[in-house]
Formats: sequence, C-alpha cells, structure tokens
Amino acid sequence: MFSWLKSPKAFLRLNLALIPYTLVVIGWGAIVRMSGSGDGCGKSWPLCHGAIIPEGDAALLLQTWIEFFHRMKSGLLSLGILFLLISAFRIFKPGHLARKAATATALFTLSEALLGAWLVLGGLVDTNESSLRVFVVGLHSINTFVLLGSLVLSYVWAQDEDPRIEFEWRDSILPSVLALASFLFIAILGSLSSLSNTLYPSASLLSGWHADFNPDSPSLVRLRWLHPLAALMIAGFLIYFSIQVRHRLARYFPLIIVIGIVIGIAALISLSPLWLKITHLLWADIIWIYLVVLAAARVTKPRIKVST
Repeated sequence: MFSWLKSPKAFLRLNLALIPYTLVVIGWGAIVRMSGSGDGCGKSWPLCHGAIIPEGDAALLLQTWIEFFHRMKSGLLSLGILFLLISAFRIFKPGHLARKAATATALFTLSEALLGAWLVLGGLVDTNESSLRVFVVGLHSINTFVLLGSLVLSYVWAQDEDPRIEFEWRDSILPSVLALASFLFIAILGSLSSLSNTLYPSASLLSGWHADFNPDSPSLVRLRWLHPLAALMIAGFLIYFSIQVRHRLARYFPLIIVIGIVIGIAALISLSPLWLKITHLLWADIIWIYLVVLAAARVTKPRIKVST
C-alpha cells in the first residue's frame, strides 16, 4: 500500500507539492492572527472548544471556523511531512543531506505545533499585548521560515545522488549564513510590525508615522519603522549575494527583491489592508525560497541544478 514511499520520483512529487501547500498554511495562519481569530477555539488545543468539530454556540462564530480550518490545514501538512520523513529514510542512505533536511523539516513542524499551542493555551492571542507574546511571535516567525527552508532543501538535495557541503568558510559558508540570517532578521521585524499594526492600527500614514516616533507610544509601535529601513538596507546585500552564485535562478533574484520592496511600500502607504498583508507575507516566502536555493547552490558540491 505504501510502496510508493520507496520511489525517489514520488518523494520529489510529494516534497514539491508540500512547498506550495505550506505557503497556503502560512497565509491562512496570518489571516488567523490579523482577523483576531487566534482564540477562535478558546483555550482548547488541539481540540476546538473541547470538540473535534466545533458545535453549539461556538459553531456559529466565524472566528471559530477560521481557527478550526487553520488547525485542519496544519494537521494535513504534518501528516504529509510525516510521509516525507518516512520516505526519506527508506530511499536515502544515512548521512544523505536530503534525509537530514527531511528530518529537520519534521522537527520544525513539531516545534511549530508546540509554538501554536503555546500561543493558544497561554492566551497570547487576540488583543494580548504582553512581552511574552512579542517573544513567541518572533520565535514563531523564525521557526516557520526555517521549516519552509528545510522543506526546500530536502527537495533540492534529493535531486543529487550524493551532495556534499563545501566547508569553505570565507567563500561559501559565511556569505550564505549572513544572507539567510539577515533575511530572518527582516522577517522577525516584519512579524512584529504586523502584530503592531493589528494591535494598534493607524488612522492614516501620517498619524502612524508620528506614533512610531512618539516616546509615549507602546514599544511595539516604536519598533515599526525598523522593518522597512532594515529591508531596504539589507536588500542590496542580498542582491549582491545572488550575483556571486552560479545558478540560473540567480538572474531573477534582483527582480524578485525589487517586487518585494514595491509590495512593501504599497502596504505601508495603504495602511496594509488584509489582502496586501497576505501578499506581502507570501512574497517574502518566495524571496526566502529563492535565497535558500541560492545558498544551497553556493555551499553544496557538486553545484545543484534544480529541475523544472
């Protein structure tokens, strides 16, 4: 029945299908947060109001179903990644990078679920403004991107019979680590900026700008301006990094970055309507996927060729 788990082609198909599905789960998770539906299932996890399927008065609330469907999507993703992990152990020999990446994906999927449970059971949702929520939201953002990156790496490395990491610190490892870390820094600031906009929405661009630099504003508001500034400053470094990578996808990366900046500016000017927030987040995911592939190409020997 599960003989397909031994097929390298089936592994690649499943891995490739899980990447866009993960983006769907990430996007829906953002809708949960931005719509204030984080407590849609109450302080009940993994059940929803103590039931497998919402019932009674809870079943009449839109927020309940938004959160419920997020948990369902996350559950299906976890199941898919479990099959991916089993397949990786049945196909690849011990030490193969694809096997390691699949293992990392499974571990970060588990930690993603635990962080989600922490937010719900700890009441770190809806209008909660605590420092603990800020910390967990930032940690959640890092975990989500690393999970997605591990999933991308398992797909990339699975296409090579025996990929090896080039431990050339100055020429490959250091630039790749700096590129990935700098993006994650922007991502953390972005998640905190989004949380700030949700908790403290601005009536206009000008009033929001004044609030950012008002010493009486909440600390989360006073951090908002760091995200666009850091994104603009680090964008140049990421483009430079991509130019140094011998990979066919590198030629498109500067355009991907520029489009991301345009979307970010549009979100800033328009006070980030929900659809534009989701677009901004998903485009950041696309940038991250590109960056992970380019970093893998720079540190892996032989150089990786991504099939279409």
